[in-house]
Amino acid sequence: MTITAVTKRLETILASPSSTEEKRVAGLGRKGILTECLRELGQLPPDERAKAGAELNKIKRWFNDELDKTERPLDKPLLDLTAPGVPPTIGSIHPISAAINRAVDIFSRLGFETIEGPEIVSDWDNFESLHFHPDHPARDTQDTMMVEGRPGWLLRTQTSAVQIPAIATRKPPIRFIVPGKTYRKESDATHVPMFHQLEGVIIDQQVSFADLKGLLEYFIAEYFGRPMRLRFRPHFFPFTEPSAEVDVEWIKPDGTKKWLELLGCGCIHPEVLQNAGLDAKRYQGVAFGLGLDRHAMLLYGINDIRELFLNKEEILSQSANLS
Repeated sequence: MTITAVTKRLETILASPSSTEEKRVAGLGRKGILTECLRELGQLPPDERAKAGAELNKIKRWFNDELDKTERPLDKPLLDLTAPGVPPTIGSIHPISAAINRAVDIFSRLGFETIEGPEIVSDWDNFESLHFHPDHPARDTQDTMMVEGRPGWLLRTQTSAVQIPAIATRKPPIRFIVPGKTYRKESDATHVPMFHQLEGVIIDQQVSFADLKGLLEYFIAEYFGRPMRLRFRPHFFPFTEPSAEVDVEWIKPDGTKKWLELLGCGCIHPEVLQNAGLDAKRYQGVAFGLGLDRHAMLLYGINDIRELFLNKEEILSQSANLS
């Protein structure tokens, strides 16, 4: 192959849309054009071999220089100072975290202690100490996730699992809230396997359902930014007696109204107080529990609870749009 032919073939390689590495292999690889030409030098007469070798080395240097230009084009600036800047994306607190912070702030102003508890708990703390006896039908309503290899231990199905350990390490008067994750095997537009609750407890020598009602009316008004009508419906919870479901009269964007179930509450069952080491004849208590994910949905106008966990920017930015 003549020097002119080699040069033209290398120019064709350089002009191709291939990557720089692909061009390097085509010219200088084991089967590349220049490598093949260098192998053929041995077939030339001695007087031509030296001249051809010098020409090929010169072409090789030229080819390498051209490859370097494609990797680091010196004729183009590395930074265009006249180009408009890229505005940064401003982050915000996750709607669930914002809902938790909002609730914690309200209850903190009312003198409630905020505590946390383990997410893996014993059957005693999650069920039996709260008046869920082993054969209690209420257990069937909670599809529990058990811990493999640890009989009697489970992922807590409710923040109520913190009640007994927390009460047992405190002396009345007691008032605390427990926000945190809970787990049940369920998933649809209003349920997910991992969700967030907030448990609230008050224990003193004189506490009544009237105190509980006034507290919840104040909390709901503060939380949603306006007074709202509440409806207390008699209900059954193993750990409270009497018990009630609390509905709020919700005004939809079109102006129509409907009742929405918001939380559960009641007076703490005497057996629960006794399991926590308190004299049920001397002390009374009230408790309430609410689903923070659903509260976040109402607060930020989210229709499907699963949207909160899909990492969508339009969902995650909702809390930044509410003062």
